[in-house]
Amino acid sequence: MNLIKITLVLICGCPLLISDACHVSGCRVNPELENVMLTPIRSSRFICGTQSHAQDNKFKEGLIYDVKGPVASVRLHTDAPGYFNNALFDTDGKTIGSVMKFDKNGYPIGWIIDKDNSTYEQEKTFGLFEVTYDDNYRIASLKMKCEIKGATFTLANGSVTENKYFHYRDNSDNTSEITEMKMIYTINGTAHDINFSYTNYVYDNHGNWISRNVVETIEPLNNSEKSETREYVETRTISYYN
Repeated sequence: MNLIKITLVLICGCPLLISDACHVSGCRVNPELENVMLTPIRSSRFICGTQSHAQDNKFKEGLIYDVKGPVASVRLHTDAPGYFNNALFDTDGKTIGSVMKFDKNGYPIGWIIDKDNSTYEQEKTFGLFEVTYDDNYRIASLKMKCEIKGATFTLANGSVTENKYFHYRDNSDNTSEITEMKMIYTINGTAHDINFSYTNYVYDNHGNWISRNVVETIEPLNNSEKSETREYVETRTISYYN
């Protein structure tokens, strides 16, 4: 199951987490969306409207990667297959080459891509990425959909969706950290569930975590199979602007 997931990520060219990967792979933002901003609401839906960025706005795309502050780069070291969470940031808080849309306060909302005649010989690729928030403006979910039609390789045709749902623990010092993530991804109609729980966080001087323990549980596709559980430690290398 994990091998299939990794293969589709590479063939699709649509990222399961990092939005700028689509930009690098040649996807273009639909020009019809250039003047459209998506306004975040605390639910699973979005409201579309025409808005303008605030002057001197600082962007918070680092929230997608669970980092804050003047981050220049973040690199995740993990045993989770196909799970990417690496990024380079500019001084305004956007990832390099970002295609992300933001609200007027600089919070990331998502993107839509529309690609024809790519270098991967795909006649049509459509991608959608959405971000929702909880009442404290912490990320509640990340949702991605990628559809490919007319590809040369049969394996590349079809659709992939991936939804991530996050749960937090509030600490006494007014900080919070992710305790659980539920990931549901679907490949051509077949759903796969993976649950992650996180403990024993270690933080750097900027308040970003650099180590945590992970328990990963892969749920069975049917009643005849058993769930698979494993434990490991994730670490991150983070650099900052002065």
